Amino acid sequence: SERTGDDQSSFHLPSFWTVDTGIFYKTETAGGTPIDLQVNVINLFNEQYYQSSLANSRVFPGSPRAFYATMGVVF
Repeated sequence: SERTGDDQSSFHLPSFWTVDTGIFYKTETAGGTPIDLQVNVINLFNEQYYQSSLANSRVFPGSPRAFYATMGVVF
């Protein structure tokens, strides 16, 4: 369903959906230190959408597809 674009409901933004996914892997170094690896994809299908608006002249697009990789080490 559509969303109102401002407080007066003078225009509407289209509905949208995005898919985010991630892969996680736990391992350890040769010395036994735990390591967490993670790769995430935000907006997997690169959906073009409007995140929000303040007025019909200030509409903010959503984020395009993005990739993130992180590594965590516990001492």
